Amino acid sequence: MFKVDRSIIELLNKFFTDAYKILGFVILTAILVGLVSYFTLNLFYLTSTHWVAPVILSSNHEKVIQLNGELTGHAHRHDRLLAERGEIKARATYTEHALRAQESFRMQLRSAVKSELEGRRSELAKVNNLMGDFHKSGKLSEEALKNYKDLSYEQLAEEYKANLIDRQAFVDGTYSLTQVDNARLNREARKIQAAARREQLTREVAALESVLEEPEQGELPTEVPAEPSTPLTFEVLAMLRDYRASSLEASKLRAEHASVDERIAMLDASIARYEKMEAEIKSSPYLRAMDAKVTIAFVPYENLEGAQAGSKVYGCSLGLVWCRQVGVIEQVLEGEVTASHPLYSEQVRGQMVELKLDDPTWAEKKALFTGSAPFFI
Repeated sequence: MFKVDRSIIELLNKFFTDAYKILGFVILTAILVGLVSYFTLNLFYLTSTHWVAPVILSSNHEKVIQLNGELTGHAHRHDRLLAERGEIKARATYTEHALRAQESFRMQLRSAVKSELEGRRSELAKVNNLMGDFHKSGKLSEEALKNYKDLSYEQLAEEYKANLIDRQAFVDGTYSLTQVDNARLNREARKIQAAARREQLTREVAALESVLEEPEQGELPTEVPAEPSTPLTFEVLAMLRDYRASSLEASKLRAEHASVDERIAMLDASIARYEKMEAEIKSSPYLRAMDAKVTIAFVPYENLEGAQAGSKVYGCSLGLVWCRQVGVIEQVLEGEVTASHPLYSEQVRGQMVELKLDDPTWAEKKALFTGSAPFFI
């Protein structure tokens, strides 16, 4: 039989024994390194306030699509508000012009009434003077007709029949009596006409004065107007109707104009809010991701103090070691978000920051670090 040299067997035994020891040491070392790495990693994330979780935004990202839809909706509502404001502004312009027209009409009507009133007062003064003249002329006529006081047609006829007067005297006397009667009748007729005209002018003056007592600015009376002491003419009633109708329309237009001004102010405030929201959305990195990829990072609230605009960002090639600066934080984004913890996969509350990385591939890491490298290596 073939015999194996004992020295070779001993050499092989020693080799396998040493190899087993080395393998055991390597395995034990790997286990220890794994345990140390595990506990170190857990301890780091439990105590560190400098980690951030990067996110790559693209046009098909859920948040980008949602924000783009919101921007479209805001733009649509903004355009509707602008159109509504234009319509209301046109209505306000019409209301303002109509109000000016009503006020101009009332001013012209009052001016016309004042002119008519001055004319009526002037005519009334003349009629009053005429009535005074009638009174004076009546006294003079009575003095002048004293000689005819006892003379009558019957007396002349009797004297003529009795041949006390001749025919010429009878004719002259009859003619004189006729003239006296005609003069008296004419004077009385003119006096009646003047009195009637004075009465009419008095009523017209009072009626026109009642028109001028109406409010100049078109305010509506708080109480029912009292019945005028002097009956109004149809002409003045028509003036009052037009004036009060204009006042009513002016009050309506004034209230509508005030309402329109309030509505425009509300629309301006709404438009300003939408424009502000649109500006914020357009400046958001989420919307910029529609054109090109944008890198942001989730920062939990407890890490936010060290993740401000301008803070340095570090990336590690091997876990928490072999780290270097890979970029900076450009801005902190408004609004609260929730994201998964890079180690424990639990939901954490915080905010997003926009990153500017030297190499976009660093955004594929689970975590980056702010301020300094985790262990300064």
